[in-house]
Amino acid sequence: MENRQNKWLVSGIIGLLLFIGLAISVSIQSNWLIAIDFKLQTLISSLVSPSLTKFFSLISITGSPVFVIGAAACLILFFTYRRDIYSASFLGLALIGGDALAFIAKEVIQRPRPTQRLVAESGFSFPSGHVIGSTILVIMIFIIIIPKIKSQNLKLITESLAIIWLIIIIFSRVYLRAHFPSDIVGALTLGVSWVSLLQVVYLNHGPLLLSKKRFIHSNK
Repeated sequence: MENRQNKWLVSGIIGLLLFIGLAISVSIQSNWLIAIDFKLQTLISSLVSPSLTKFFSLISITGSPVFVIGAAACLILFFTYRRDIYSASFLGLALIGGDALAFIAKEVIQRPRPTQRLVAESGFSFPSGHVIGSTILVIMIFIIIIPKIKSQNLKLITESLAIIWLIIIIFSRVYLRAHFPSDIVGALTLGVSWVSLLQVVYLNHGPLLLSKKRFIHSNK
């Protein structure tokens, strides 16, 4: 248990440091970051076509905060019905807290979105709200859902679909020019860091907050 906690703690600290470093670079408009963003955007722009734009526009909707929170709400209701309050509260806090952190970061850094967007978007650009929500949801699927699946084939299918979905969401946000590539990296590092540190708290204090006799500890 202690070794597992240390791994999550290290992952959380590394992710947080990377996010802070990237956020500072975005704030001061570092030349190296601008150059990388420009090169990657130029490369992806060469792939633009009406059919791909329609496809990624539809896919992007599934990564929107409204869709992700809706999917999470269904899972929370399911876990609550099964009296697995540990998983329900963990999932709810992870997503709500992650979205709140992303919103605060957006308002503090206030990075404008890319120009020539292929879809209408409002608000600031860094970090990507779509990506942080999708990242957290996928991580939580691996933490609290995959361990409950008994069939190895079903586990593999679930893992593969979750990863493929996240990759497509990530690519769609840059393709649609809704975000700079660095916005995506910022969302990934913040999402991983937040869930990792929250996992440490739950591993340490979850059993004390929620009675083992009454509720299922999903990570046991």
